Amino acid sequence: MRRDGGDGHVSKRERAGPRNRSTPRSLDPATPQSVVIAVHVQPRAARTEVVGLHGDAIKIRLNAPPVDGAANDELIRFVAERLGLPRTAVELAGGAAGRAKRLRITGAGDTAEAVRARLLPPGAAR
Repeated sequence: MRRDGGDGHVSKRERAGPRNRSTPRSLDPATPQSVVIAVHVQPRAARTEVVGLHGDAIKIRLNAPPVDGAANDELIRFVAERLGLPRTAVELAGGAAGRAKRLRITGAGDTAEAVRARLLPPGAAR
């Protein structure tokens, strides 16, 4: 059976061959050594703190502007410090330019739910 529909025309997509379907690193799911958590950030706040939940995400206010990655750097610093991990253990897994972000945390030794519980303030709805 001819893929060109019988008219001799082959689309660019068919000529190019199969697409690379591998998942980019920024969208990789959690591995056994890491967990991925959703956060919602509010930049330019008076202080950096965890407020509670924003839907299913942890809401974090950041005392940094969303300019030149300053808010992302502050988020990574704050989460790593709060969990007692080195900054290299926390990486941005998605949402670099938006308020909704995904963080991949390596070496926490817990499930995603346990990490969320460690980040949330006491008495916050889990």
